[in-house]
Amino acid sequence: MKKLLFLVTLISIFAFSSACFAAGNSAALGVEEQNTDTMLSSLISGSYSNVEKFCSEDLKKTLNADTFKSLQSDITTHFGAMKETHLIAWERFDQGDRLTYLAAFEKEPAVACTFLFAKDGKLLNFSLSPLKANEQPASGDAASQPAE
Repeated sequence: MKKLLFLVTLISIFAFSSACFAAGNSAALGVEEQNTDTMLSSLISGSYSNVEKFCSEDLKKTLNADTFKSLQSDITTHFGAMKETHLIAWERFDQGDRLTYLAAFEKEPAVACTFLFAKDGKLLNFSLSPLKANEQPASGDAASQPAE
């Protein structure tokens, strides 16, 4: 009976501790996802003041209201309007986190949107990179010839 009680207690401790770790991660992910959603929507049609509050001091030096407006114009020109986004990866590192989204735009069907966050939840950097399909080799290439 003592072994059974010990086993139940041990399982309860592990279950409780794993729930606590998951709660901490989900809170961090929730804040970072909310900031990323705000950033993506602001890049399409929003104001810099929505984004400025969660940017790191280093990012604010390079991304001010003027550069933000220019970035919005470039995104509209090259990508068009955003259709949808999907979170595809959340990676935790010692110094921060990286969220990667797959976004679909009018002119670019697949764009990787990567956001780097510090441990305090401040946005350190971000990038939007169109994804291109691999091209098939031409029929005259050596790679397409059968081996003899």
